[in-house]
Amino acid sequence: MAGVWTNNWNNMRRSMAAGIASTDLGVVYNTSGNAISSANVFYSQYPVAGPMSPLHGGRGSGGQGVVGVPFGTSDTTPAVTNNYLGEAFTSGLSYVDAVNGTETYNASTGVATRTDYVTVMNTAGEDKIVREWGIVGRLNGADVLLYRAVLDVPITLPQYYSLKLTITRTMQLEVLE
Repeated sequence: MAGVWTNNWNNMRRSMAAGIASTDLGVVYNTSGNAISSANVFYSQYPVAGPMSPLHGGRGSGGQGVVGVPFGTSDTTPAVTNNYLGEAFTSGLSYVDAVNGTETYNASTGVATRTDYVTVMNTAGEDKIVREWGIVGRLNGADVLLYRAVLDVPITLPQYYSLKLTITRTMQLEVLE
């Protein structure tokens, strides 16, 4: 499976590291392709969603019950410039369950790990072919694509069948000399 963290995530990360909201550090685009204003971004909704943030629930102004994992049918190779899925499902795929794992941190190795699960069901009258998925965060009340992946082999999901995606994210902090 090929996947990439988008420029949206990279630009948000640079702004957070610098401690400022500045377009000098890069522009962030919502899933409609529109630039998001950086004014007061990190003061009004800090922390913004990132790789270790929950995939379901209170993400910024998104409120409880927001699932941040869209699925789609495009097989276009992921690129850091992606602001949305190639062909996201807008109907026929219902979220059944989303479980946020607990983040663990091993101080001796500097490794943080979090495993989350998202389950969707095909409620359409026909098979759905799943080829792509992403991780979406919230910034200034707008959905922002942070990660996009394309499956090596598409999954055909018959009507009333479910698909469970397990996402394990690991981050390591290390001291360099």
